[in-house]
Parts: sequence; C-alpha cells; structure tokens
Amino acid sequence: MTKNTIVIHYTAQLANVAGIREEHIPFEVGEHLSCLLKRTAKEKPTAFSQLLFNEEGMIRRNVIISVDNEQISDVVGCIIKNSIKEIFILTPMSGG
Repeated sequence: MTKNTIVIHYTAQLANVAGIREEHIPFEVGEHLSCLLKRTAKEKPTAFSQLLFNEEGMIRRNVIISVDNEQISDVVGCIIKNSIKEIFILTPMSGG
C-alpha cells in the first residue's frame, strides 16, 4: 500500500473541540474511511469522538461527511483511493 496525506476539514462544534479547522492526516491507499476517522479521533479530546460517533462506534446520523465534494452515505464501506484530496466533516451548527 502507498502512504499519502489527506486534508480533513472540521466545521462547527467539531472544529471548536478539536481546536483546529483542518489538518493533514497520513493514510494508506485502500484504508476504510471509518478507520481513518476513528484513528484521527483517538488523538483528540473525548468530546470530539462523542460528537462524531454514537454509542455503537458508528458515525452519528446528523454528521455529514463529504469526500472531494461528494457526500458519503456509507462511511463504513468507503475505501480511500490515492486520488482523494480532502474530507469535510460537518456537524450540526448547534443543538442535536
């Protein structure tokens, strides 16, 4: 597998908790998007994971994830290709 870097953009509450709006994350081509997000969340405060994942460890239904400007409905089945440049994670602006 080839190692690359991808830009992850955080919005709203997620950006506030992370303390950053974007970061460059190394990834392996063929890695599942859900694994990348879980790995990234481990390096952040607990509140970051709580905003992103539900009690079962799945992406919350009110979180929108976009990969290269295309909304992803199946985060678990999404495999990262070497052509991917950026991921946007949009959480609710306020409330639930």
